[in-house]
Amino acid sequence: MPLIYRDGKEVQWNLLERFRSNFLPLSEKMDGESCKDYLSRREGWKDLKEMMLKKKEQILFLIVSVTIKAFEVILLALIMEVWQRAWEILLKPIIETTLILQKQLLPSHLSKLMRGWQHEL
Repeated sequence: MPLIYRDGKEVQWNLLERFRSNFLPLSEKMDGESCKDYLSRREGWKDLKEMMLKKKEQILFLIVSVTIKAFEVILLALIMEVWQRAWEILLKPIIETTLILQKQLLPSHLSKLMRGWQHEL
């Protein structure tokens, strides 16, 4: 993927020409290992590597944070669903049955209590 200037033009690195003109002080026998050694001694490379490690740590922290939040949301949704199901399957029928029984039994129970109190008086 090419690097583009702000004006939209593509950056022309011309590395081969720069190498041949000694603008890049690299040996003609440069291989991967010697290139690694050369770069590892350059301050700019060290700074870039340190910056990228910090970015990597920040990205990993962000990924972990987002993952934890996603699990929290999923867990909350599951808890809400469990409560909804528990309400529908267990609690709502128990409460409805209790209310029905109260309506049916409470008046007769109260009347028995009232009769008992009337005898005591």
